Amino acid sequence: MTKQEKLVQACLDGDIEVVRSCLSSGKVDINQRTNFDEKNTPVFLAYARRHHDIVTLLMEQPNFDVNQVDVDGNTLLYLACCIGDKNIIDFLLSRPRMEVNKPNNNEETPLYAACRYGQTESVKRLLLHRHINFNKVNNEKELSFYVACRQGHINIIKLLLSRRNIDVNKANIYGDTPFNA
Repeated sequence: MTKQEKLVQACLDGDIEVVRSCLSSGKVDINQRTNFDEKNTPVFLAYARRHHDIVTLLMEQPNFDVNQVDVDGNTLLYLACCIGDKNIIDFLLSRPRMEVNKPNNNEETPLYAACRYGQTESVKRLLLHRHINFNKVNNEKELSFYVACRQGHINIIKLLLSRRNIDVNKANIYGDTPFNA
């Protein structure tokens, strides 16, 4: 088994000592996709299995690509915003190269995900980022504000309405606005 294969298996199994050993060898690429499990990278494999100590260790590596995506185009920030994973969100938002508005394959941003799933704390954290674009639309031309209205997430709606320049009248591809969502 190669060092890369050992790294992948350790991320799946939650074996942080083997991950440390593989990283110290310098013979692994933490951003390389696997040939199985939907061709995800080690950090996505560990995150999906809730091995947060391994995720943190991988993210702390100097060559960690904060903008890497899974097969659906989701960044780790997107996934963390879906479930309100504050530690991962804070870590990623602190990285200067983090593309906070990077959309997935459906053109959904981390802010859109947080709004859809009612993750108020995630929305608060994202809105503090200086590059956040709250008027970015998904592939159906829906704003984050639209999905928050559709889902009835009142606290998130209030947060978004407190922002200047939010387009509250933007219609999606079906002609629906946030007020008739």
